[in-house]
Amino acid sequence: MWNKLLFVFSLLFIGSTNPLQAQKKYSLEECIIYARENNLTVKKSQLNLEISENQKSSQFGNFLPDANLSSSYSYNNGFSIDPTTNRILNNESNSLGVNATSQWSLFTGLQNLNSYRKAKFDILSAQYNLEQMKDNISLQVANAYLDVILNREFLKVAEDQVQLSLNEEDRVQRFVDAGKKTKGDLYESQATLANDEQQLVAVENSLMLSKLALTQLLQIEYTKEFDIVEEDFPIPALGMMEKSNDEVYEKALETQYLIKNYENKIFSAQKDLSIAKGNYSPTLSFVYQFSSRFLLEKNRAVITGNSQQLPIGYVGSSGETVFTDVAANGSERYPFWDQMNDGKNHYVGLNLRIPLFNRFNSRNTVRLKKIQLKQVELDMEIEKNNLRQSIEKAQADANAALKTFKSGEKALESIEEAFKYAQQKRDVGSISEYDYNQSRTRLVKAQSTMLRSKYDFIFKVKILEYYFGERFDGM
Repeated sequence: MWNKLLFVFSLLFIGSTNPLQAQKKYSLEECIIYARENNLTVKKSQLNLEISENQKSSQFGNFLPDANLSSSYSYNNGFSIDPTTNRILNNESNSLGVNATSQWSLFTGLQNLNSYRKAKFDILSAQYNLEQMKDNISLQVANAYLDVILNREFLKVAEDQVQLSLNEEDRVQRFVDAGKKTKGDLYESQATLANDEQQLVAVENSLMLSKLALTQLLQIEYTKEFDIVEEDFPIPALGMMEKSNDEVYEKALETQYLIKNYENKIFSAQKDLSIAKGNYSPTLSFVYQFSSRFLLEKNRAVITGNSQQLPIGYVGSSGETVFTDVAANGSERYPFWDQMNDGKNHYVGLNLRIPLFNRFNSRNTVRLKKIQLKQVELDMEIEKNNLRQSIEKAQADANAALKTFKSGEKALESIEEAFKYAQQKRDVGSISEYDYNQSRTRLVKAQSTMLRSKYDFIFKVKILEYYFGERFDGM
């Protein structure tokens, strides 16, 4: 829940387009924009969106007729049949066949239409999933950025404490030299200084590790010069705290990408069921086919222009032969395009397919799609239930954080006053160094607790605003 708490904070600064590597210190805005554009998980989700868009294009193509062109070549030496005349050949032959076919599905039980609609829902689902991935990486970046902010604030406190301890050691040393303090007081101040320096080293190490975690999340090389800008985040208004859980929940149902993703998954599953039911329906398709052939060795008869006398009968009384003039014929090679044109064939038909029995495949597919639809609907209800629980917890966390913040303010004020009083008593020598250091330690703890409670309250309010669908230009 802590990670989710940071998401809205990450959305406040989206909009900058400056390259991350072009500056020395980076704002949360720049870090999040860079991560959303360069994170490998986000890029993978972007590819899933492109796959869905490609699938939609494929489904649209199912509405169109296909077209195919094929050809075949054969060589024969010996007995064969002329495919164009069915004459018996007994020689070397080379033949070429050409076929062109086209089929157009006129009706497929609305499967093409439902497949296309499903593809559109899948695209929307992939888009929302991409946005969710960007939100997730924004949460992670904001979480890491927050760690850097807190550790840097802790560093300031630790540095102040070291400086105070140095001043205190110097003051006690002067008192010891003047005989007004004992060596035990000096040892106490020196022990406090050593402890504060040790704490400073620990905080510096924590700050370095938090910067390292942020750069690793951004997938850039860490250097000692890497740093974030100085930013101060004011305490948010309390208007969001006054909204009921139901108000926030109803608004979240309209704005959360994860919910929208599941809505489109349900629509897609419904179309899957319709596609499966389409298997029960008859299908009708239009078919067109063109074919022709060419035989390399084929000749054709031609008229030469000469004539010759051929006997056509006999005179019964005299037995004289009767002749007639007939044009003499020859032959020539049959040209390619003439053979293709003379041998062409067109076929047009309608194919009707009526499913009668397919070994229960259609029935079982429909049953499976119904089950899968119920699964997605249950997943949707689970996510809604998780969303409501998250909102209720966020509301409770925000109220608790507000109480902690207010009580922390009062506690810090009291401890600061107590520390001032301890300083005054120390100055007049009415308090031991040990008691003074205990008072200062309580102040340091109160300051650290106050820092944590401040940012805890800020982000817990912001997560409520995120669930409510608000987008911010600043904090």
